[in-house]
Amino acid sequence: MAPSVAARPTPEIEALAAETCAGLDGDEAKARALLAKVTSIVKQPNPRSAASAVATLLQEEGNPVHLYSALLTAARIEHDLVWSTDVSPECDPDQGLPFPDLARFGKRSQHKHGERDPGKGSAPGSSMPHGSPLAQA
Repeated sequence: MAPSVAARPTPEIEALAAETCAGLDGDEAKARALLAKVTSIVKQPNPRSAASAVATLLQEEGNPVHLYSALLTAARIEHDLVWSTDVSPECDPDQGLPFPDLARFGKRSQHKHGERDPGKGSAPGSSMPHGSPLAQA
């Protein structure tokens, strides 16, 4: 699956991923280092921002998930960028509705391929069974 347009790696993203992952072994160590880098770079996170990964990198504000996803792609770590509703599926008051209100799909989650428990998000500290909210990424 091709990366989201907003999360495509650019030369700046590729360089940052290479620099951040230099000397690290394993996808988990690299993913954690990249997450720490995103956390240190993005001074004003905005989960609703449509800014691209490179815009978020250069402006230090925007959607940190786009930047994190682009860095994971540049580091060749398989992952998915998915939309999620704003509540856990078990607590969803509208479970019977075939099409929830689009406003409820304002959060994104990261899911790393090959996890032991595919129901858990890949971001450290994730406690939601359906992924980690954008604000934690």
